[in-house]
Amino acid sequence: MLVEFKCGNCSQIMSADPAQKGHDIECPGCGAELTIPLQGTIQSGNIIEDHLVQDMIGQGAMGQVFLASHLLMNRQVAIKTISPKVRQDDDSSVQQFIQELQMGAQLSHPSIVTVYNAGYVDGVYYISMQFVDGFDMNERVDQSGPLAENEALAVVSKVADAMSYAWNDFNMIHRDIKPENIRVSTRGDVMIMDFGLAKVRQDDDSKEEGLVIGTPDFMSPEQAQGQMDIDFRADIYGLGVVLIYLLTGKRPFIADNPFDVVAMHINRPMPKLKMLNPDVKVSEATQAMISKMVAKDRDERYISWEEVGETVDRIIAGPQKPRKKTPAKKKTRTKVSAAPRRRRRRRRSSNMGIIFFMVLVLAVILGAVFASRM
Repeated sequence: MLVEFKCGNCSQIMSADPAQKGHDIECPGCGAELTIPLQGTIQSGNIIEDHLVQDMIGQGAMGQVFLASHLLMNRQVAIKTISPKVRQDDDSSVQQFIQELQMGAQLSHPSIVTVYNAGYVDGVYYISMQFVDGFDMNERVDQSGPLAENEALAVVSKVADAMSYAWNDFNMIHRDIKPENIRVSTRGDVMIMDFGLAKVRQDDDSKEEGLVIGTPDFMSPEQAQGQMDIDFRADIYGLGVVLIYLLTGKRPFIADNPFDVVAMHINRPMPKLKMLNPDVKVSEATQAMISKMVAKDRDERYISWEEVGETVDRIIAGPQKPRKKTPAKKKTRTKVSAAPRRRRRRRRSSNMGIIFFMVLVLAVILGAVFASRM
């Protein structure tokens, strides 16, 4: 279906292929140079402010994510947009979109996806951000099964380090830690995405009281209850549930509707890993760490992201074996047998006898010489 638009100079009606939206053309009526408008949506082939849209690489509740090429910078980026239908049905979607832009723009960390640019063009809200060529942890588990213990812990370590930075430097919480928002590049870099639900902890959060914000499968009890004073410990809970998923391939609570899942996070004890997957092989230290991360009472969880990271590092390093003391070497004395000493004594006695005999002979000769002269 062709896109119809009007020249702003001579009002001539023109039509173009939808893939040409965003491209510059010359009006056949007056020769004026104009841009084919985006008209609220984009697709492959469109140009949006120096970004050539290539392929759609993701779709969520709010809109689409496209792979694009920045023509001037000559680099690949991810373009995130809001669906026009979502904007019509939900007035808060644009504000949430802007919030993600503002939150992401503050952050600069090797394990957090970088936001480059944003804008509004012809009915299209967009965010340009770092493109991470790789896979998210949900795709990884779906395709290859649960992760080995140390592999899963390495992912948790990177996320904990990034969230420690966000909390300590900006008092920021993510509120939507889940496998889909943890992406691993082809080089093995672990990246956190989608700060769309992030917020800065403030003294007065009363405007959010009663709101349930997050993804039910990974939501902390305090989020599920709509508490207004949540802090970084809600993200620790979410990451603990993510670790359960990475190790077992299962979400701990499953129900026919998300409201029941939320209720389970509030009321039901977290199942042990073996209950979710009998084949899982995990150390007692990791199971104990998970139990502390997903405690229903947030006061029983870790007191900081640093403590989470230090615990993970200790588990990966393994138990420290005491160093064995090397026994001191005994001094060995060379034993000299008695026989050689006796031989040396005999040899010495024999020599003394020869000397005595020669002295005696010399004395006799000298005596004879003196006697003859007299």
